[in-house]
Formats: sequence, structure tokens, C-alpha cells
Amino acid sequence: MIEGQKRLIDACIAENVARYIASDWCIDFRGLKFGDHPNKDPMKDVQLYLEEKEKKGEIKGVHVLNGAFTEVMWAPFLGIADAKEGVFRYWGTGDEKFDMTTYADAAAFTAEVAADPNAIGFVNGESFQRLR
Repeated sequence: MIEGQKRLIDACIAENVARYIASDWCIDFRGLKFGDHPNKDPMKDVQLYLEEKEKKGEIKGVHVLNGAFTEVMWAPFLGIADAKEGVFRYWGTGDEKFDMTTYADAAAFTAEVAADPNAIGFVNGESFQRLR
């Protein structure tokens, strides 16, 4: 994933593409340190690479933060929600924000972001509304 995205970024730069939408649809990983959540480390690598290219003025990065996918979070194999037991498992106090979206909504949102040349940086549903 890391090398593939770096190659795509470089190809975009070579073709004078203004923005690159990183394939990191997920939770906001910026507060994580490398190793905190190993599945998010590749996204952090891509973010750093994009930031290097942005500093040189070669391209602007876009990161779509959609939260967790509803289809996954409610799936029985994950064990968060159990309708038969009437249980919803969570971390923290239970007062934390729990961001989720569906696959279809994430796709539609990403299409809106891609069509808006002002959508740059880290965007989610809330921040994208502020861009408009």
C-alpha cells in the first residue's frame, strides 16, 4: 500500500495533477504515533510522503476521514453490537463521539470532495461543510 500510493503520488506530480486523494478512508489517525495502531501506520507513512511533496509545492494532499464503516462496526464478527443479547460494547466512558458512515455515503462524500478543488487537507463530513 505504501509504495503503491507513493508511486501514484509521483505519477500525479509528473502529470501536473493538483491534488492527490490518499486511500486512507478511516478514523482520524493524526493523533496516533507509529506503532499505536499498526494498521494505521501505512497511512501515516503516506501522509508524511505527501507532506514532503506539499512543502515543495508539487501537489496538495487530501485525506478523507469518514470514521468507521457502519457495515463493519455492526457486523456480528466484530463483536461490538449483539442484537440477541441487546449489548453494545465500547471503549472509554460511553460519552465519546463514535463516527461512522456507510460504504455508499463514503463513496458519495469522496466524489463530492474530488469534485471540489477547494477540498484540501483532512476532510470529514463536518469540515467539508465548512469548506463550502
